[in-house]
Amino acid sequence: MLAAAVQSLALLLKYGPPGLTHLSQDERAVLEKDLGKAPAGWDELAFQEAASIIRLAQHFLNDLGAPSIEAARQAAEAECAYTAELAASFPAEVWITVKREPTAEGVREHYSVFKRLMIGAHKL
Repeated sequence: MLAAAVQSLALLLKYGPPGLTHLSQDERAVLEKDLGKAPAGWDELAFQEAASIIRLAQHFLNDLGAPSIEAARQAAEAECAYTAELAASFPAEVWITVKREPTAEGVREHYSVFKRLMIGAHKL
């Protein structure tokens, strides 16, 4: 999986998104697989953080049109760090949701807080 990921990133850097058409069918099949479990020697939390960044970077690149994999990765890392910092500011017994809307001044964020026992009892 690592070799296929390296090849896809090299093609993206060299040719941009059209470069992915040069991936072989075998490489594509490998990249479509689930990340699975943490490799031996990896801390589970560190693996989950890395997997979150990878999935978010893929979303930024494939669905939102990030200009490059590097820009997508940087945005994903910043978003994950922001979310972790935000979550740490709330008590552990609540869940939060964030709604973002573009405005003339930038992005407006609205947070809702729910007690965990109440999940499912409210419309989100």
